Amino acid sequence: MGVKNFSMDLTFLSIALIFFILLASCLVGAVAAYGSNLLALPLLLLILQDMDTVVAVLLITGIVQGGHLVVLNKTYVNTKKLVVILWLCLLGAPVGLWGSDVLPEHELLCAVGGVLIISGIIPLLWAVVLKLPDMVSKSLLVLGGIIHGAFGTGGGPVVLAARSMLPDKLEFRATLFTFWLILNVLLLASRGLMQRIDSHMLLLSLVALPALYLGNVLGQKIAFWLSRSMFDRLVGLVLIMTGVMIIVQA
Repeated sequence: MGVKNFSMDLTFLSIALIFFILLASCLVGAVAAYGSNLLALPLLLLILQDMDTVVAVLLITGIVQGGHLVVLNKTYVNTKKLVVILWLCLLGAPVGLWGSDVLPEHELLCAVGGVLIISGIIPLLWAVVLKLPDMVSKSLLVLGGIIHGAFGTGGGPVVLAARSMLPDKLEFRATLFTFWLILNVLLLASRGLMQRIDSHMLLLSLVALPALYLGNVLGQKIAFWLSRSMFDRLVGLVLIMTGVMIIVQA
């Protein structure tokens, strides 16, 4: 089935499944500031059966979701930390892109996955954030950029570093929302320049708009309601889930 036939072949059941997948993933992402695409990608791939289409749709919906959440949380954005996170990740991304043919993908991703699982267990069990030395956090951000540039995934190390740098949950969420928005815009622009976006991907993205709005609104309410310990446990759970997914992918 080609990309240009997806919008014609989708049944009502498929559209309903896409809606509920995106609603659940957006809800998790709106609360934890991470995990939307991680949850949605493998499930949408089962329905759409084309990685290029799924990635494009998630980038488009991620920009819409991120833009909405940035507006809702703009007063909590830590601009100084955002600049540090952004430039260190962008510093590593070209290195990863250049070294994608020589970096040991399996070993590197398994090691990152293991670190994320261990890091997620700590707040999950004891509700404490792993406080990292400044140089370790910065190294994780560069590593996240390298992995993202090489393999298309680097969010886990970024989340781990950002949670240590931003102990306040509201600043953590708002700053990461802004970071993901900027990153998704850059990635979508690069796909556009490569002519890997078409009208059918945009049409599929329209299905997500009600799910995005509902997930964002519910997630925003839940995030403010959660205590810091409960929020940290949720972030820990997302880190563990990310680590497992990375190891499976590797």
